[in-house]
Amino acid sequence: MSKVPDWSSANICLVREALRCGEARLAAQMQLAISADQRASVLAGIYAAIGTGIIAALASAADPKPYLLAGGIVMAVVFIFGGLLCILTTLPVGIWTPGYEPQAWYDDISNNKALVVALGELTASYNTHILENNDIITKNAGLFRWGALIGMAAPLLGAVTADVFFLLTRP
Repeated sequence: MSKVPDWSSANICLVREALRCGEARLAAQMQLAISADQRASVLAGIYAAIGTGIIAALASAADPKPYLLAGGIVMAVVFIFGGLLCILTTLPVGIWTPGYEPQAWYDDISNNKALVVALGELTASYNTHILENNDIITKNAGLFRWGALIGMAAPLLGAVTADVFFLLTRP
């Protein structure tokens, strides 16, 4: 990681550009997080609906074959588990957004801090926030990936379970 510069001797135009880039990056991360939450919510809803539908179909079946019951239960559980992992990615987290409250400037104003120094410190703070956001986004992307893959595997796992159960229980 780069060493934090001496802001007092920095070119104010360069510092403002670095600050603008940091704000743009934080805004882009926020948009990425929002769209990821939307994808995860939709997929979780789909998986929950499919799992619930399978359970309802099994419960209303008039004399279900044991192997179909086993396969259906496995499929429903796997769909619901995949959906749960997707939902975990949508839970509230402390992600940093661009901008600061005006009161964050009060000490700088009271101490008559040079603008270039105040903006430089803000730029360094944005850099820390960007790195922390990256960690959160990466963790949530991993949970979503596993949730999506597990849910996609549900039909295959249900079919394999039904086949194995059929082979083990046939006369």
